[in-house]
Amino acid sequence: LEELPADRVNMAVQIRGGPSKHEGTGWVLINPLMKEDEGVYQCHATNMAGEAHAEGSITVTE
Repeated sequence: LEELPADRVNMAVQIRGGPSKHEGTGWVLINPLMKEDEGVYQCHATNMAGEAHAEGSITVTE
């Protein structure tokens, strides 16, 4: 994901997953998005059924 600077840049990420009967949702909101927020973000989830991991990167171009 690459964001270009503007007067006001906001970013929201929604993650959904799991068996449909027990599907969960998680959010990350970066408001306002700034150059310092650039980097790799990781999500880790664990329950009795196991573990899941995901990551994504944010690049802010000035």
